[in-house]
Order: sequence, then structure tokens, then C-alpha cells
Amino acid sequence: MNKKTNIIIGGLLVSLGIILGILGTTLSDKFIKHQESTTATINNSVEPVERVEDYLSEVIREKSYYYQNDDLLTEGALNGMVESLDDPYSTYLSEEAYIEHTNRLKEMMYGIGISVTLNGHYPLIFNVIEGSPADIAGLQKGDTIKTVDGIDIENKTITEVAELIKGEKGTTRTLGVYSDNSNVVSNINVTIDLINLKTINYDFQIVDNHRIGYLLISSFMAPTYGELLAAMSHLEDQNLDDLIIDVRDNPGGLVTTVKEVLDYYINTDRPFMYSESKDKEQTLYYLDDDNHEIYYNIVVLMNENSASAAEVFAATMHEIGNYQLIGKTTFGKGTMQSSFPINIEKTQMVKLTTHIWLTPNKEWIHHIGVEPTIEVEQTKYAGISYIDSSQEISFDHVNEEIKDVQTFLNHKELSTTRIDGYFDNDTKNAVLAYQAMKGLDQTGVVDDRTAYYLNLDIINYITDKNYDDQYQKALDYIINQ
Repeated sequence: MNKKTNIIIGGLLVSLGIILGILGTTLSDKFIKHQESTTATINNSVEPVERVEDYLSEVIREKSYYYQNDDLLTEGALNGMVESLDDPYSTYLSEEAYIEHTNRLKEMMYGIGISVTLNGHYPLIFNVIEGSPADIAGLQKGDTIKTVDGIDIENKTITEVAELIKGEKGTTRTLGVYSDNSNVVSNINVTIDLINLKTINYDFQIVDNHRIGYLLISSFMAPTYGELLAAMSHLEDQNLDDLIIDVRDNPGGLVTTVKEVLDYYINTDRPFMYSESKDKEQTLYYLDDDNHEIYYNIVVLMNENSASAAEVFAATMHEIGNYQLIGKTTFGKGTMQSSFPINIEKTQMVKLTTHIWLTPNKEWIHHIGVEPTIEVEQTKYAGISYIDSSQEISFDHVNEEIKDVQTFLNHKELSTTRIDGYFDNDTKNAVLAYQAMKGLDQTGVVDDRTAYYLNLDIINYITDKNYDDQYQKALDYIINQ
């Protein structure tokens, strides 16, 4: 979806980019023991000193109009050192970022529990975590956030909105939201609290006498294995014939966790992964000999956003388990990161790429990805975007929002003939038919109310497995193999 900039709003918010780079995290006390002091002696005359970095710091302190304090100066220097590596997965973690990083590994965060996308000038809520502060307060899918604590957030980025919402546990934020009328804004108080995020979801169905389980793994974090055991206990009680394991859009996680998950499905004495240091020293990773009996067939769903530990999982399931991989070639992240404390209190860290990893067949998939055995495009979702009713969506107008409406109505089998953004008579008739179907005023114009219902339908459409080409291909493979 071309306008979908998603983020989970919570305390310490911008965590998705970090998670993509995690594959096994270790701490090294040795790093602390071998630090050298870099405390500078301030020279008020700003004379050159032996270390150029010390001299630069003093010049900035004494001469820069924009100098604020030493903490910011140090943060900038530390960030600059790591950025010089030109590695997107190496990161300096401030105390705040380190807490966020640690909580993310535990799938915990302090926040309100919503997922949003920028839709026109304001963020649209497309998911509310069940039982979260947002859910308790009454926020719903399809709501649009207009203000935070009285501040109009028009044209603010998702990151800027996240900064306004985040806070410590117990902090109350007042969100001004509207649903089907942008002129009727309700103020809803939401109190920030701890949110435990689930990494596993599952369901079960019978299709053509096949007893099929579905297991979605959204990341490989600390709680994942416990969630897996509970899910598989329920699914295996159904006497499964087949299991679909979905790691699409899974950004990775901990190597220890992906090992635990693989242990459940794979029995082998082969290494499931190799790692290699800068000195070409190899480490072999083995599964435990759990001998868990798998009496059902397994297929794995993956896509271009399956990364890191998810790629370890997919590669092992195919190269050792001989299971089918359905979907698209994965992201292609073949590096591993380790975290090291850089102060005595261990409140600041640096996350560095220290190894590359190889599949069981000793393939390095970096920038290449794991290829599916059955490639499937997601055609039914192509071109679908949420509808911004602040644009003129009526007869004889041309814009991108009209194109978005036309695209989705065609997916709903309300033919508009055109999908080029020009609002013609066929488009008007399709809008009228949609409004009649929803019990709305039949105006032929996409106003706030019509856009609201379109967006609710889009949210449901993109999460409905009936329209999921890759999932449907997995079912077809299972039934017809």
C-alpha cells in the first residue's frame, strides 16, 4: 500500500527499524574492562591539544553559536562514530533507546496500543491491540487522530505524532479523534501502560476434509517459544493433517528463539546455521535432539519483508526439513549483531555487526534472500490505499484519491471502468451502489462518512485470508498435492 507508513504507538516508540537488525544479542563485560578514559581537559584558550577530537570538542564549546551542552555533544560524537561504519544495522543506543531495545526483545512496551498509518493530513488507526489502554478507552479501527493534548497534528509525520503520544507509565494523553465526520471531534483520555505484544497467532479450519492449522509468527522474541507451545498444543489437539506457518513481514529476532522454534519442527544432527567472524572463524549452531514427532505436512509462507531470523527459519525448514516455501524471495539480511556496553553503568550500548550467517547448505543470503519453492504475487492487494476524504472525490474531478476509490471498488466488484483518477459517470454509479449497500445517503460523492466505511472495508479486506493470494496458494497446494 503506497501510503502505508505503519508504526505501533507506544512509549519508546520508533522500534521497528531496530528489530530488523536483531539476530542474536550478547553483552560483553570485557569491553568495559578495556576502555580508556577519554575525558577532555577544557582549555579556555582553545589551544590545539594532542587528540584532535578533544580539540574539536573544546572549539565547539567555546565558539559554536549552536552549542547546547556536553551530553548532546557526546551523543552526536558517538552516533557519528558508529555511522562511519556505513552499516545500517550498527547503532549507538542511548539509555532511552537501550531500554526500548530491551523491551522490544521481550515484546513489551509502554504505550497505548494502536497501529496507525498517515492518511492525508492525519493518522488513521488501522489496528487496536485487544485489552490495551486504547481499547479500554474506546479508540477503534477507522478512527482518525486530529489532536494530541490539544495540539493539532495536521501534516505531522508518524514519528512526530509518536513523540507527542509517548510517555512514562501512568501518563494520560488526550486524543482528539473523529470517525465519520471530521467536524465532530471527540476527546478521549488514554493512560499509558505496559503492553505485552503477542508474537504468535493461530487458527484452525477444515477444508475438503483436510484439517489445517495456521500459525502466524510475527517475530522471534523472548516470549515466542512459550506462545508457540500453547498454540501448538491447541492445534495438535485438532489432529492436524497440515500446518501453514506464516513468517511474512517477520523482521527477525533472537537466534536463541529461532533455534527453539526450529527444535519443535526439525529433528537433525546437522548444523542449522553457521556464523563467520571478520577473522573467518566459523561457529556451528545445532538444534537439540528433542525428537518431537511431526505427523503433519508443513508449508511456510514468506515474503520480501521476512528478514534475519525469519530467513534462518525459512532456509532451515526447506534445506533440512524439505518443506515448501510459498510467497516471495525474502529480504536478504545475512548479518548478525551483538550489543556491547560502553559505560560502567551499562546504560548505554553499541550494537555492532560482528558476524555473517550462512544457511544449513552454507549459502550467504545477504542482499539475495531465500527464494521460495513456489512463487506467488499478492495481486489482490495491489494498488489499494486508504481514502483521504479531505480531497475532492466527486464527479468530473481528477486526483489520486479518486484512483484509490476506483481501485478498491473494482476489488469489491463494483466496476468503475476507469482506474486512472478521473471521476466519471461509471465511478459515480459505483459510489452510489456502495453507498446503497452500506445504507448511506446516496449522493455519489465520497464524503467523510463514505470514506470512513471504505477505510473500514479496506482494513478488513487486507486482513481477510480469502483475498490473500499466497495463503490461498498454500491451501491449494495442501489440498491438491
